[in-house]
Amino acid sequence: MVAADQDVTVGVLANVAVQSFQWITADGQVANSDSPRAMNKIVGIVRDATPAGKVAQAMKFGEITNMGWSWKGQGAPLYLRGRDLSQTAPISGVLVQLGWVKDRTTILVDVGISVLL
Repeated sequence: MVAADQDVTVGVLANVAVQSFQWITADGQVANSDSPRAMNKIVGIVRDATPAGKVAQAMKFGEITNMGWSWKGQGAPLYLRGRDLSQTAPISGVLVQLGWVKDRTTILVDVGISVLL
């Protein structure tokens, strides 16, 4: 069991370059909700940019802050939409909730189960 205040991070070999705050799949690709290949493969969010061939540290559960974010609505769900984190769920492809808004610049990461739309 994981404590509520404990981050869970997993190492994933990046098969492509992954930018900071992008989501990575188990096979080392940048997650994309438009692709059915993302179904149940999203591992977590990468805090630091990682070049292809290196191990990316992906947060699967925990709290992460990005001063460039401007979320609204504490507790609002967050989804993968295309390759981006969004407060609007996709209408096609893969639906997966990735966490919740904590405040304007911080989210609570908790990768959910994928549903094919």
